[in-house]
Amino acid sequence: MFFSKQILDETRSRFVEKSDNSIFTATNCINNLLIIPIENEDKNIAAIGIINKEGGCDFTDQQIFETIASVFKDVILHKISETKRLEAIDKLNALHKLASVATSTLEIFDFSDKLSSTLKSLNVFSHPDKVFLYMFEDGVLFRIDSSSDSSLSKLPEDDFICIESLRSRKVVFSRESSRIDESNDLYRFAAIPLFSHGGEIGCILIEHEECEKIPSSDIIEIYTAASSQIALLSNIHLYEKTRILSLYDPLTGLANRRQMDSILEKSAHEYKTFKKSYSLIMGDIDHFKEYNDTKGHEGGDKLLMDIAGIIKAELRSVDTVTRYGGEEFLVILPDISEKGALNAAERIRSAVQEKTEVTISLGVASSSEVDNIDDLVGMADKALYFVKNNGRNAVKGYADIK
Repeated sequence: MFFSKQILDETRSRFVEKSDNSIFTATNCINNLLIIPIENEDKNIAAIGIINKEGGCDFTDQQIFETIASVFKDVILHKISETKRLEAIDKLNALHKLASVATSTLEIFDFSDKLSSTLKSLNVFSHPDKVFLYMFEDGVLFRIDSSSDSSLSKLPEDDFICIESLRSRKVVFSRESSRIDESNDLYRFAAIPLFSHGGEIGCILIEHEECEKIPSSDIIEIYTAASSQIALLSNIHLYEKTRILSLYDPLTGLANRRQMDSILEKSAHEYKTFKKSYSLIMGDIDHFKEYNDTKGHEGGDKLLMDIAGIIKAELRSVDTVTRYGGEEFLVILPDISEKGALNAAERIRSAVQEKTEVTISLGVASSSEVDNIDDLVGMADKALYFVKNNGRNAVKGYADIK
């Protein structure tokens, strides 16, 4: 049942009769339907229709029913007011949770994870299926993704709406990420630009599996909450850059000695607590000084970067390659025996010989030999220098030389 706009636009009660097309129109006679509008702030927000199947309604009935309708009106308006109040409370709580995300961590990957889970859990917003945080690094947008092996994933070329949101400095909605589609009020993707006084920081990309009706007010509130944390997010980004510089070798991008010590302590703890074995590979580039003298420092630096990439390519994602110093590398392999580590070391040796102009010598030691970190590193080093003193370009385990 629905009523004509003409009837609903009027604020007085109307007697009408049912027509063939189910639209109710005004008549001058006594009829079997009484429509009583309900107003709120000078606008009709609803109407009560009373049908008398036994006979027609007259003006006496109208007075009685209008009294009844006034009671319904009070109930409806109270319900509307209560609903709005609860919605306002929910939105304030949601915004508080969003603001709390940025103050709860100084780790950019942790911030990304918490932002995603918070947006997915809030009842006042259309629950997104995916939430991605993109940040600028040297002029390129990278996805901050702690679940990825590389942690940083370059913005896909088809995620055009992120670029458009930053260009326009507005929230952009679209049914596709590769182009702007504003032909209707449905969307699957929403991009929220992030700015600070220094310029663009990045953007938040929200994705739904199915098309959703654009909840503009909700998204604007998300944007407002995000914008209020921009300065703090800039600090997080700066902190993360500083942290990365303190944990990674600037030339090769490998973990440095500081991070190596932390991972070794964790591996040793897991071995003592859960008996999860781990192994070390110590590698040293053969005749690196001569190569550096011949090719120059630029050639030597390039070789170090190339070999760092080769070593990483031959290992598992859970393994950690560190620059131990100079032309030496230390690899930490969790949950693996010395035999498994020897196989990995041989893959590294073979790949370096095949893909570069130099060779590499490697020594291997396992936690089954000793539970002291310094002793274990020393064992791997002894195995390495056994190789260096016996022809180079080989792999040897500490168990074979003791």
